[in-house]
Parts: sequence; structure tokens; C-alpha cells
Amino acid sequence: RRSRPFIAVNCSALAEALLESELFGHARGAFTGAVNDRKGMFEEAGGGTLFLDEVGDVSPGMQARLLRVLQEREIVRVGTSRAVPVDVRVIAATHRDLEAMVEDGRFRKDLYFRLKVFQIRVPELKDRVDDIPPLAAAALARWNERVEPTRRIGGISDEAMEVMQAYDWPGNVREVMASVEYACIVCDSKRILACHLPEEVREGPLPAAAANGDGRRVEARSEPKRYQAPDANAEREAIRAALEEADGNRTRAAAALGMGRSTPWQKLKE
Repeated sequence: RRSRPFIAVNCSALAEALLESELFGHARGAFTGAVNDRKGMFEEAGGGTLFLDEVGDVSPGMQARLLRVLQEREIVRVGTSRAVPVDVRVIAATHRDLEAMVEDGRFRKDLYFRLKVFQIRVPELKDRVDDIPPLAAAALARWNERVEPTRRIGGISDEAMEVMQAYDWPGNVREVMASVEYACIVCDSKRILACHLPEEVREGPLPAAAANGDGRRVEARSEPKRYQAPDANAEREAIRAALEEADGNRTRAAAALGMGRSTPWQKLKE
């Protein structure tokens, strides 16, 4: 089916009535604004593939209609009673735990097993850190395509990439894309540096290693000991000493002190 149509629909973005019309089509006069007959996505994807994204968000009524289509291989347009045969491959995706939803009665068991013919489980991004560099590069390329040449960014520094690979990315790929775009907006150099990343990314777990300006690497503890200063003067002296030892590299100084990555910035302002 690879040479035939591929049509995607986000099931969570449309109300039930609109989703029904989008998927199955409608007849003229079926509802206000239906001035012509219209094919639905099942018909438009004939011979090809229909991708149902976020299928776990569809209503119980729509679940029943989808089950009928998958079983009978035919659709009924809104406003008609005539069945129209369809020949389409259905791919469904969701971020929800459908097995748990079936147990709770929120997703039809029969539809679940109709969809679960060939299942692919995609691990969370935190479990596949090797995917982060190409995803970040793709996000950067997307930015550079949209902006004027003078605003294009040449790349991402090694230190920034280490910080990104140490973060858990609860928002997965969408969060990577948004974080790189944020960094591009605030970037004041030709490369994205660690300081340009969003605060929640910078404040995530410290990377296994951080590099300073001359290329030397300093191993960081996975669970750094939190520094507790007896008073403000002692804390000030400790931060000054750590910055001198780290040749001014604030990320390395924070690691040595067991502080969050942005804490030295705040302390210096104070």
C-alpha cells in the first residue's frame, strides 16, 4: 500500500460529531453547513493507509462505530443508511495505556483486540537517549528553514547535548522540539549552549561528564551531595573557590558544590 494514499487524523482534536463526519463522510443536508456530499477519510484512503492518532481518546460511541468498520470493512456516511465498502489499512497510535483502560471499562475490549494485530511499543525518550541528537538536529534544521539567514544557528554544543541527554524528557519528542526552538529564540551566538536551554532541562540530572573550554572532562556524581553552607560569607567563599577551580565554568562549579545548574547564576546576582 506504500504507493497509495496515507491519511492521518488526530482523534483527540475533534468533537465526536465532527470526527464521525471526518472519518465516514456525510450526505448533503445531513447537518447545518453540509451543502454537498463529502467522502470521509476512510474512503479517501482507499487502497492505502489511515492513521488514527490518539485513538485512546475517542468516545464510547465512536469506538462502536470504529469496531463496525474494522469488522465489516464498510462505512456509512452521516445522513445516509447505505453501506459503502472500504479497503484500507488502519494504523492506530496512543500515549494511553489501553490495557488499563480496557480493565477500567473505558475502552472496548473487542475494539482493542481488533486494533492489536501487530503491536509496536515505542519506549519513552529517556530510555533511548541515542535518539536525542538526531531529534535535536531535526528541530534545529526546522528552525533554520523558517527564519532569515541572519538568524540561523550553526549547531548545538557538546555540553548542551550532554545536558539534553541527561534530562528525562517527560514530554518526549514534542518537548525536545519545543526546547530546541526555545534555545534558538534566546540564543545570542552561532551555537546553542547549555545556558540557552529551558530552565527545567538545565535543572535536570547532571550529565555523567561535563567538558570545560580546554577539552578536559570532569566526572560528575550521579547523585551529587548537596552543599550546606554555615553562613552567607562561607557560601560566597565556597562559590568563589569552586569557580576558580573550574576556570570560571559555572556548570562544573555547580557540580562540584552539589548545587543546581542555575544556582551559581542566582548567587552571583545576589
